Order: sequence, then C-alpha cells, then structure tokens
Amino acid sequence: MPISVIAIVLIAALFHATWNALIKSGKDPLLESMLISAAWIIICLALIPILPLPDSSSWPYALVTIFIHVSYFLLLSKSYSMGDFGAVYPIVRGLPPLIVTLVSVLIINEPLSFTGVLGVLLIGAGVLALEAGNKRQSNKLILFALATAVMIAAYTVVDALGARLSGNSTSFFVWFTLFQSIIYIGVVLHRRGREQCITHIKKKWKHGFIGGLMSFSAYAIVLWAMTQAPIPYVSALRETSVLFASAIAIIFLSEPVRKSRIISAILIFAGILFI
Repeated sequence: MPISVIAIVLIAALFHATWNALIKSGKDPLLESMLISAAWIIICLALIPILPLPDSSSWPYALVTIFIHVSYFLLLSKSYSMGDFGAVYPIVRGLPPLIVTLVSVLIINEPLSFTGVLGVLLIGAGVLALEAGNKRQSNKLILFALATAVMIAAYTVVDALGARLSGNSTSFFVWFTLFQSIIYIGVVLHRRGREQCITHIKKKWKHGFIGGLMSFSAYAIVLWAMTQAPIPYVSALRETSVLFASAIAIIFLSEPVRKSRIISAILIFAGILFI
C-alpha cells in the first residue's frame, strides 16, 4: 500500500476522531449529529453542479448505503448517550476492520498479503485493547456499540464497491450523502420536534459546520483510498482514529489516562508498519 495513501488516510482518521468527539461533547448526541447532517447537505449541494453523475452501475449500492448510514447514525447517537466517549469508541471502531477483512476474503476476493492481514489484525487488537482498561459497561451499551460496529462494516464494504463502480468516488459519496442526510434530519425532527431542532441549529451552527466539514472530508478521503488500495487495509488504517480519540478524551473531555492506551498505541503502530 503506497505511503502517500497511508498518510492521507491517517489525516482522515484525525478528522474522524474530532467530529465524533464533537458529537459526544454535546448534551444531546442526536441533535449534534443532526447539525453535521445539515452541514453535509450544504456541502453536497455546493459540489453537485461541478461533479459528474456516478455511473448507473453504482446506484443500487448508493440506495442500500443510504439506509445503512441512517441506521449507523441513530445507533451511534444512542451509544454515545449511554456511555463515555473513550468506552464506546473502541468497540465501535475496533471490530469493523476485522469484519471487513473476513467479508473481503470470503465474499469479494480482495487480494491481501499475509503481512497486510497481520497489520489489520494488530490494528483491530490495538483498538479493542482500549476497551480492556475501561470500567465494565452495561450489556445494553455493549449491544448498541456492537450493532453500530456491524453497520460500519456494512457501509464500508458497500460504499467501497459502489465507489469503484461509480467512476468518481466523490460524486458517489455526495449523492448518497445528500439523501441520507435529508432522511436523517427528518427522523431527528420527528423525535425532537421542529422547535428544539431549529433552536439547536441557531445556537450551534458554527460548531456543526466545522464537524460536518471534517466528517465529510474524512470519509471522502477514505472512499477515494478504497479505490486505490484493498478495502481492509484502508478500513483498518481509518480506525487509527482511536489514538486521536484517546488524546481528545484525555485532554478535552477529562477522561482518565490508562495503561491500556499505551498498549493500544504500540499495537496500532505495529499494524501500520505491517500494512
């Protein structure tokens, strides 16, 4: 895997950890994620006129991933409302690369090397190692976090295949994100009410736009990278965001420092070297 692709995916990982922290730092993760979706709509509408239409062969993938992403956002918001950022994030981000690798090998015949697979496993183990240092979480929280992880694995594979068929990964991302965001905002409006949503947007629109720009950029980079390199490698590298998330949790969210975070960093760094 080219070092240039690795470097840009690591930048995307930093962006990803930052916008997840923005969601968690708010009082209501559902409203915070709605702000990000609103920012995505603005970004998508600005980009659509200058991008080509994705190839029609990718449209079924776009349709499927819209509903996967909406489910992911709802599950993620619920998970963050139930537990610490540092406790939820490792579960949510640690399992998807392992699931994606299994699917890639058994179903889509993605060409992988032994050292590459070893790197993916080390990164997955490093992410999950963060959870070992956390206090025991409720079974309900763990179930929500696991369900979120499955959704991440699902949209990673579907989006990668769609992006490869689309002819332009950014265009593919823009179109499914536009409709996904509209649907998600509709769900939040139904759950929180129009008045509460409008009040939140007026109060924190700058915060939401920054988070939206970061999250949009992060995933646009990841989708492009998956057209340049094997899906499991990119998926695993993306989850190095847990290192950035740990730093954010300690510095900005006042969560405790643990030995597990040091072990995690060593395993993840080793995994990057193998990839």
